[in-house]
Amino acid sequence: MSATQKHLSRTLKIEDIGLSFGNLQHIRPRIVCRDGFSISVQAGEYMYSAPRQNGLPAYFEVECGYPSARPPETWAEYFDGEWYPDTIWGRVARLWNARRMIKYCLLNKKFTPKLSDRVRKARRYLHLRDCSTTSVYAYVPIVLVDGLIDLHGGLDETATYLG
Repeated sequence: MSATQKHLSRTLKIEDIGLSFGNLQHIRPRIVCRDGFSISVQAGEYMYSAPRQNGLPAYFEVECGYPSARPPETWAEYFDGEWYPDTIWGRVARLWNARRMIKYCLLNKKFTPKLSDRVRKARRYLHLRDCSTTSVYAYVPIVLVDGLIDLHGGLDETATYLG
């Protein structure tokens, strides 16, 4: 059994809340690797996973979110958003594509008359940091998740389950 499958089965917690539409599945803890890398891996009825059911013993694809470092380029197709290269040109392209939203935030006096409020809204699009660590990856094959865990030294069970 793979490290991801073990994590999903070990952290499964379903609670009967007495509503007609079903049971509540709790969010699983983040996977922490031996080198400190961490990522959220979820699977279930309301997640981007296959199959989309709660409490199954095995999943083929899972939802991964908010990794602590940029995943490999093979994850680009599962990224929820535009994947930019992690270079200066990728950062310039991100700003160039956000220029309309930045202009809209700064010039829209109708909803936010104070300039400081408009700058605060525009700041969200002006950042140069990498967006690959601030979003969700949908329907990621288990094999890729296991490869990422192995790349970072394997699963640190103490930090993942006790920390």
